[in-house]
Amino acid sequence: MSELSQKEVLKLISHMTTSARGLIDEPKSYGPFRLIDSTIKLYQTLEKADVIKEKNETDLDEIISELDEIKRECLAEDCQEDCAENLDSIINKLVVELNKEM
Repeated sequence: MSELSQKEVLKLISHMTTSARGLIDEPKSYGPFRLIDSTIKLYQTLEKADVIKEKNETDLDEIISELDEIKRECLAEDCQEDCAENLDSIINKLVVELNKEM
């Protein structure tokens, strides 16, 4: 297993912190985009460090791909309902995956 370096953790924390700061002055619709982007970056960081194992047992790669596809749609003010529906669908898939682990 590859180690997760302090630099990689620092980069992720920096991304999330600057995203939080940006949200203060940005439109409300940027919130979902920033959180989805941070989720994807967290996944990529953990994947790179070989923390994510047993990929064949979950659909996590597929879920992350779906998040990546919808993150920009969440920026559009007129697509907030679609964004919410897509996020609800992904949340349901995450619940299924979590229940598999129990």
